[in-house]
Amino acid sequence: ASSPAWASSLGRSVNAVTNRGRQLMNPKLAPRGQGHSRVPQDRSINWVDEVTSAMQRLPNQQGTAHDVIAALKAMGHVLDESFKPGTRNTRGFALVGNVLSHPKYLQFATLQRPARLGQSGTVVQVTHGGQGRKASVRFQDGAVEAFSVGSLALAASPAARQIAAGASVTVTKEEGGVMKVEAGPRNQPCTVYKYKPEMTPVKAVKSPAKRKGLTAKESISVLHALSGKPPLNVRG
Repeated sequence: ASSPAWASSLGRSVNAVTNRGRQLMNPKLAPRGQGHSRVPQDRSINWVDEVTSAMQRLPNQQGTAHDVIAALKAMGHVLDESFKPGTRNTRGFALVGNVLSHPKYLQFATLQRPARLGQSGTVVQVTHGGQGRKASVRFQDGAVEAFSVGSLALAASPAARQIAAGASVTVTKEEGGVMKVEAGPRNQPCTVYKYKPEMTPVKAVKSPAKRKGLTAKESISVLHALSGKPPLNVRG
C-alpha cells in the first residue's frame, strides 16, 4: 500500500505518519528503563545491609555518602547515575543518603564536629538565610563547617565584621552541629556519618516450629504398637 493509503487508514496526514516513524526509529528517544532511570533499581537488594558492609570498609568506619558510594561500587554494585528531578543529586546518591539519614537506622549516626573555639580557617562562602548570615569555614583538617558570622572574627582585624569568601577567620564562640567535609564532584560540604556496630539491630531468629500433637488416629496406632498388637486399620 502507498504512504497516502497508510496515512488515510490511520486517520493522519502523510507528514504526521512520517515524522512519528522517524521518532520511533531514533535511538535517542528510546525508553530508558523503569521510572526514566538509566539503571532500574534492584528491589531484591537489602541496601541497609549493603551500606553497612560499605561503611565497615571505610577508615574508622566513617565517611560521607560519596565515600559509601565508592565502597559500594568497589563491591560490584551499579548505582543509578541519573539525576533526581528538581535536585542536584543522582538517584544513587539519594538512595544511599536516605539509608544513612533515616531515623529508623540508628547504626548510622551523624558525626558531631569537634570543638573549634580559638581555631582559624578560611571562609569558603557566606550565605544569607532565615537564620541570618552564615559563613562556611574550611579548617586545616579539611572539614567545612558553617558558623554564624557573629561567632567569627577576622584574623587580621578582629573588630571588622566584613567577613567574605577567602577571608581568614578565627572562631570566637563555640557552635555545635554536624561535621561536614568537602566531597563529591562539586566539592560541596557533605555530612560525615559514623557506623555504630552496637546500635545495629539484631535480626530475630525464627525458633524451630513446634511439632503438632498426635491426631486421634496416630495415638491409637502408637498405643497398639506399644502393646504388641497388630496395628488397627483406623479410618479417619
